[in-house]
Amino acid sequence: MKVRDFRAGDEEGIADLFETRSSRRNLLDAWQWRYVDAPGAFASPAVVVAEQDRVLGFGSAVRSDLVVAGETFGAAQIGTGALGRSSGDIDVDSEMIDKLVQRARDEGLAYVYVAAAERAQPLFESLDFEFVCELNARNLYIGLEGLSSRLSKRALSPFRKLAKEARRIRTKLTTVPIDDAILESVGRSLSEPDAPVELGVVKNAQQLAWRYRDDPRFDYELLVYRKHAGQGIDAFAFVRRYKSETGRTIIHVDEQWTRQSGRRAQAKLFSELAMLGLTEEVDVVRCFSPGGTSREQALLGVGCIRKKVERVLLVCRLDERAPKLEAPFVAKEIQISAGDLELYDP
Repeated sequence: MKVRDFRAGDEEGIADLFETRSSRRNLLDAWQWRYVDAPGAFASPAVVVAEQDRVLGFGSAVRSDLVVAGETFGAAQIGTGALGRSSGDIDVDSEMIDKLVQRARDEGLAYVYVAAAERAQPLFESLDFEFVCELNARNLYIGLEGLSSRLSKRALSPFRKLAKEARRIRTKLTTVPIDDAILESVGRSLSEPDAPVELGVVKNAQQLAWRYRDDPRFDYELLVYRKHAGQGIDAFAFVRRYKSETGRTIIHVDEQWTRQSGRRAQAKLFSELAMLGLTEEVDVVRCFSPGGTSREQALLGVGCIRKKVERVLLVCRLDERAPKLEAPFVAKEIQISAGDLELYDP
């Protein structure tokens, strides 16, 4: 097996690593968007493990700067899940990761980070990555037909009717078109937080447009919350909807923001999302949260259940002048969302 730079045509071999036809199609559809059109994309964004002409594994790196202790630093994210596949040989995988880290170092970046599966944590830690926090999946179950008579569609019907009437009387959460004007507005909101960001991904209108408007895999909605009609935005969320393998309708929150920091304001936004789910026959509202943050506390407060540790966030510091993220990293304000880290496979 040999580790080499990505070459034109390798995407076909990479797609063959994915088990389902839909996963393969999504990867091919998304390749140009993810690795060529991304803001600050590297000229050579991936490395592959190949044996003769057969691709056995691949890894990717994309430019995605970080805010650490209120300062901005150049950074790259190494892909996992949909954006990387192990070769099955730990020495070869180590070489593949080393090449990606060296690419970031050659670009003069301060950090490389990865949202890795727990089983891959020892490998990354052996390559000087440090554990920062868990990334937990949290589900708010609105309906569990077949598992609980108390949460069946019939039992919830009166509550859904009440929720529809409440939203008719006072609609505070609305869907707005994802156009340039709203992207500029929400981009400014994310770049000017109410409280200092201890760790976060740098976001602006260009990055948000690429991530949520141009993604060929999903149709995102932008939900805006206003306490008072005609006034400024108090909170927003980028969400996508889909059916699970078991047939449940899921609202998946990939990005969220509240004007006021802290768990109370975030809990209000999630409560409004739950109300929306009740009115639209949604079964689950799902969100990801860094462990120990105010967002996680807010999710727990509105009744979200911890599904599992979906990933662990690991960071490698390349520039000694940049702050060191020592474990345990305790921070209530981590501005990292599911959409930043590609926590799902396509």
